[in-house]
Amino acid sequence: SPAKFLTVIEDNKGMLRKYLASKIRLRFTPDLKFFIDDTLEQMEHIQSLLDKIHSESKEVKVNLNDYNQKSLSDL
Repeated sequence: SPAKFLTVIEDNKGMLRKYLASKIRLRFTPDLKFFIDDTLEQMEHIQSLLDKIHSESKEVKVNLNDYNQKSLSDL
């Protein structure tokens, strides 16, 4: 699971930082921060809500050519 993977990464952050320090040329090695990116899940949730709204709504199309235009004086 992503949470377990994140725990393993966090537990080995020092080793990863040391490895990066040996491969990049910086005066200071930046602190590493890891997080679970749930953007895709949020996008899928929003899309499912939009799909649900779309399927539940009734689209009414009116062709104005099917109706005779009447002026207020004709009423």
